Amino acid sequence: MPFFSKKRQEQGNSEQGGQRRECQHPTLAPRWDSAADMGKRDKVSMYRCASCGGEFGAAEGDALIARQEEARGPLGSEEGK
Repeated sequence: MPFFSKKRQEQGNSEQGGQRRECQHPTLAPRWDSAADMGKRDKVSMYRCASCGGEFGAAEGDALIARQEEARGPLGSEEGK
């Protein structure tokens, strides 16, 4: 089907031209070494990005999450009203 091949070519051209966007890691899923530790934030061993599949250590994942929360601003903020 020509439509799908054209779409695939366009995607390939944009990646080759240096237009490829870096993942912002919007969804980081925590991983634990032990089932007994599940749900305990201080026991997270690593994070995996649901978008790109990247894996990050606990400290790096916590830093990424903190940056995302900082960029979003505090929940319940009255600024936008």
